[in-house]
Amino acid sequence: MLITVCLGILTSCSPTVKAVTPSPENPVSETLYAVVNTNQEKQTIHSFGASDCWGIKFIGKNWPLAKRNQIADLLFSKDVDGNGNPKGIGLSMWRINVGAGSFEQGEASNISSEWRREECFQNADGSYNWDKQAGNRWFANAAKVRGVNNLLLFSIAVPVHLSKNGLATGSPDASELGKINLQPDKFSAYAAFLADVAQFYTKSGMPVNYISPVNETNWNWITGAKGKAS
Repeated sequence: MLITVCLGILTSCSPTVKAVTPSPENPVSETLYAVVNTNQEKQTIHSFGASDCWGIKFIGKNWPLAKRNQIADLLFSKDVDGNGNPKGIGLSMWRINVGAGSFEQGEASNISSEWRREECFQNADGSYNWDKQAGNRWFANAAKVRGVNNLLLFSIAVPVHLSKNGLATGSPDASELGKINLQPDKFSAYAAFLADVAQFYTKSGMPVNYISPVNETNWNWITGAKGKAS
């Protein structure tokens, strides 16, 4: 799981001092000082990234090419226009959802919104269809073309044919809460699946450097009272 950090951009490399004085709107009892020394490094942030969940599968596959490229520029471009304004936010990492096959299941997936269903590259017999997830693949390539040098694959659910209940959602059964929805003898098959997907992307020229095999492990994605997961 990645942590999103909001950064204030400092224009000076020297220590910055900001005095806060008492006022009716700011009734502090004494003057407070905030000192930021930009020459003293405390932390290194690896990358500035975002995820392709959930609408990219529709946008990247169905939207007009001009609009897709415009969105990709806003996300990934590091170029500036003639006035020195950035054309995009210059992401340096793009996270790609590795689907579990709930999209192919449709309503039978028990996931109420088709936006939260994803295709799976792997068929139940272990063969692959690399034409799946076309929208996700289009944006991954668009990121690469615009200089994003870190792609991260992440999985929200194991392929449905490897899961205990045949679904991408977990079981609401109390005995299963906190447990991975993966058949006990399928751990190696799941690892091989992720490795195959990573190899597919890298052979396509896309720089996959990281895999998050179980995304947001603190979240129980289970069906609710109406038998549907949100």
